[in-house]
Amino acid sequence: MRILPLLALLLFPLSLLGDDQPAARPDIDQLLEVSNAEKNYASAIQRLNATLEQSFHRQGEVSGQNARLMEAQQRAVKAVEADITWEKLKPLYEKVYADVYTPDDVKGILAFYNSPAGKAFLAKEPLLIQKTMQMQRDVAAGVTDDPATLFGSAAPVRPDIVDLLKTGRVKENYDVALEQMKAMREKMIKQYSSGGDDGEAQAKKMNAQFDARMAAYDWDRMKDKVAAVYGEVFTPEEAQGMIAFYNSPAGKVYLEKKPLLVQKTAAIIPQLMASLVPKLQAAIQNEESNSGPASSGT
Repeated sequence: MRILPLLALLLFPLSLLGDDQPAARPDIDQLLEVSNAEKNYASAIQRLNATLEQSFHRQGEVSGQNARLMEAQQRAVKAVEADITWEKLKPLYEKVYADVYTPDDVKGILAFYNSPAGKAFLAKEPLLIQKTMQMQRDVAAGVTDDPATLFGSAAPVRPDIVDLLKTGRVKENYDVALEQMKAMREKMIKQYSSGGDDGEAQAKKMNAQFDARMAAYDWDRMKDKVAAVYGEVFTPEEAQGMIAFYNSPAGKVYLEKKPLLVQKTAAIIPQLMASLVPKLQAAIQNEESNSGPASSGT
């Protein structure tokens, strides 16, 4: 059985994390607690599960796998998920944050998180992510129809939101996310292309779908929708508080180092998955064996 391409994508370079264990930093523990790191991790795992489930269903549609086999794959993933706990992840997060932020950096970030605007940001960040992802799904759902009709006349954008997106470097972060998606696409296409003629056909279909989606995700077409999401989530007072932080010395350091933090934290799950993928493969093979050969007619 070929390894599921999406699971192979989880194995990013793990050298980003390094091997040295830093000295204990109480300020890092406080930052993780105040910033709801554990809750954010749980949400990330839920999103990962949803992505894997969608991948299983797409794979079944393309290759003709039956529902029983896809359910077997999902059960195998659920079994491995139990091994990726916050208790195992927390030391890795502590190391990453300690590598990126100095004590002075943490002091400034904590001051913001404990302010009214910072508390609002932390409280509403899950809603911001939820609405942003829903907006992206809505866009993706219409890509195969007529991309030109996806972006009708939008409501006027609040000036403070325009300022917030600019000072918060939202476009820069958005562009980085798109580049990461493109890199993942290349790895996924390579995985499918290695599967012979059938794999080549799957790769071509996925490539065409991805190109259409990327065209729809262009920032110039998306910026008003992103601004609308921010405007729905944050009040003018909250937006002004966030802008003030981003323009402060501590906020500028936070924004400057955020890409590195994202890069390093993105390698945490793959580090654990590197040791869990063999177990996952074995579980999937066992489930497939118990399910019998897949058929396209049932």
